[in-house]
Amino acid sequence: MQTDMTPDDQFLSDAQATGATILVLEDADSVIELLESNFPFSTGRIAWDAKDLWAEKGEDNDENWKHSIASAIHSIHAFLKNQNPRIQFLLVGDDYLEEAYQFGLDSLPQIVSLFPDLPQHSYVISEDGAWALNYTFEDELYSNVPVQ
Repeated sequence: MQTDMTPDDQFLSDAQATGATILVLEDADSVIELLESNFPFSTGRIAWDAKDLWAEKGEDNDENWKHSIASAIHSIHAFLKNQNPRIQFLLVGDDYLEEAYQFGLDSLPQIVSLFPDLPQHSYVISEDGAWALNYTFEDELYSNVPVQ
């Protein structure tokens, strides 16, 4: 890791190194507004317990946890591909990353694989606001997409 890179520069470089196609958005506040208008918030994050939503918790240094996350993302990817294979996602964090990002469904697994290295709550939301995923700083993964 180069020390002269900003966290956003490093994230973008890491994302591109995975083969993901990702764009930097000019307005991170509009992504936050989309999240807040479609999901209940409490104490600065989505109040996942206020909805009947899927959750997975673990330790990011545990291989079983990494496998569980990869499996969950595979299931989410398959479900959404059946719904809308051209769906676009927006990514925003609550502290570490200052920029917001946009990427397609096929880049979802690569982008989410980078979340354990980000010291923040990371949010991914579909452009229409219907679907969201949240990877927390405490190594919890939440989503409103059913996971098999």
